[in-house]
Amino acid sequence: MSREETLFFYNPFTRETINLPHLPEHDLRSNLRQLPKYYFSSSFCFSSLPTSADCIVFAIDESYFSRPRRITVYFITRGKQVWDIFDFENAMQYTPLCNSPILHQGSFYSVDYNGLVGTFSLEDNIWKVHGTPRDIYNDTYRYPSFLAKNGDDLLLVKLGCEAKLVRIYKLNIPVMDWVEVESLGKPMLFISRTSCVSAVAPNSEMENKIYFPRLCFNGEGILFYSLETGRYDSFGVSILLRI
Repeated sequence: MSREETLFFYNPFTRETINLPHLPEHDLRSNLRQLPKYYFSSSFCFSSLPTSADCIVFAIDESYFSRPRRITVYFITRGKQVWDIFDFENAMQYTPLCNSPILHQGSFYSVDYNGLVGTFSLEDNIWKVHGTPRDIYNDTYRYPSFLAKNGDDLLLVKLGCEAKLVRIYKLNIPVMDWVEVESLGKPMLFISRTSCVSAVAPNSEMENKIYFPRLCFNGEGILFYSLETGRYDSFGVSILLRI
């Protein structure tokens, strides 16, 4: 969370607060009144519980007002008093989605509006952009995508309004290419713009589904999408939604 110039963690159950050091005014946008000081093209994320000694807070931002345009990476490890900040020339015009990056095998992964995969290695502080087919992203500005980690796999949940309302792709990391996935099996996904979580379903009724942070319009439960039926549902009644 943020309050004026302060970034912090807040536990609503215990009311515990963990403050983070001030983020330096690193971008020209900090001097523009129409944009908040902590405005990011992509959300902040953190790698583990804020109370863990190895917790890393990470953010990636595209600097629109610099010439040439650049990608700026910010991160800080719990216990440090100064943010690490790295600038990289944005040669491939990478535009981060407003979704949280994910820490996977020592690197933070993120996806942009055009389907490009960006990785930032914590070992050597190197930023790389990897190409991927773009035909599945031609309506991303209208319908969002969500990056989620499921076991050892990185998944991209792509919403749309075509024949398939929801499509899921798994990242083939050796070649940095997306492969469509037809079923999750026993896992279930909970997705939103601030975080995406996977878990093994406690029963067969909940598995192979994607849950959204919204109530069904009929008031009969949380909205989800079933990969088995190919339709939006709640546990109260089946519905055919186009969102």
